[in-house]
Amino acid sequence: MAFKYRPDQIDCGWAWVIVAASFFAHFICFGISWTTGIYHVIFLEEFKASQAVTAWACSLMPASMFAAGFGFGVAHLAAISSVTYYFERRRNMATGMAVMGVGVGTIAFPPFIRILVEDFTWKGSMLILAGLCLNLCVCAGLIRPIKRPELRSVSRNVMDTSIFRKPCYWMACLNSFMVCVGLSITYIHIAAYAENCGLGKEKSTLLISGIGFANVFGRLAMGLLAQHPKMNLILLYLVSFIIAGVAVTLTPIARTWDGLIAVAAVFGCFTAGIGTLFAPILARILGLRRFATGYGCLALINGFGQMIGGPLAGLLHDMTGNYLGSFLTGGISLVLSSIFMIVPLRYKDVALNTGVSIRVKCGPSSAASPLTAPVVTDIDEDDNIGKESEENTSTV
Repeated sequence: MAFKYRPDQIDCGWAWVIVAASFFAHFICFGISWTTGIYHVIFLEEFKASQAVTAWACSLMPASMFAAGFGFGVAHLAAISSVTYYFERRRNMATGMAVMGVGVGTIAFPPFIRILVEDFTWKGSMLILAGLCLNLCVCAGLIRPIKRPELRSVSRNVMDTSIFRKPCYWMACLNSFMVCVGLSITYIHIAAYAENCGLGKEKSTLLISGIGFANVFGRLAMGLLAQHPKMNLILLYLVSFIIAGVAVTLTPIARTWDGLIAVAAVFGCFTAGIGTLFAPILARILGLRRFATGYGCLALINGFGQMIGGPLAGLLHDMTGNYLGSFLTGGISLVLSSIFMIVPLRYKDVALNTGVSIRVKCGPSSAASPLTAPVVTDIDEDDNIGKESEENTSTV
């Protein structure tokens, strides 16, 4: 049952229940997916296979979450999209609060999984985690769709292909692909690398939890920074991944506990932008009506990046006998991802949190193609925006 649109429902009331539901959905989905590095170490010991082969087992789950429309994939897309639809003025802050579930999950699940494996073996631990995932049904029951008049389109039965005519959307896709390659490499292999450095299972597990602690802080900080009216969202996003990439490239020389926890802290903090900033940026590029379609198509690309990152790093380890090439590849991927955001950075109405609304005026157009949506303007009719801004937005 969908709520009818009322202005007093946006940014308040049930919208905050949506944030809570989204938080716990992210807690479960990403808390499990981002801690597959724990199982990577276990599978290396259990099956005695190569790093490249073993990494496939751990990379396919987060890849499937992004690329498929079932399981975690459905939960994640619904969780992030619902927050986008229920918020406007406080969207950046609400998104940051919702995706903090990723960081909290990354804190909680590594030691929890380690305890489950010790008490019930790795097979038993997976059964328990499967039962825990049923709580996503509770989150789903709280997420109610809302009917917003500006989201009406010519037809609900066709896909809006206009997103593929936006250069900024393609740049966002390339950015997200490279980010997912770097994330997959780091999350899957950092625990195994820590054990290889002689830190032991306990400290290797705490290393991933350390990423989670830093990620929570980073998401909160970026969510607050993004609320500032003069903050350039894309510049903040771009710089954060350059810093994260540099930290990952330094991983091979950080062989002590102090060095690795420092890398984990920087990596966790500055990769927080993928959850906190990316959805608001994409919403500004596409507009609300096209956000779900655009995010869904982009998720397929994310899945591919997640799928190849871990095994690629494992193959490099098998070829060289060390993790130098693996973490250099991961770090360079994160740095290169920032380059693709230079194109969206040119557009003021997308990059700056200037108060320009992303409501879209979607009146029917007789000239519209049956396979595409009508031409829209991602500018709120209540805002006094000049012609230059309108032209910039329409070509993003």
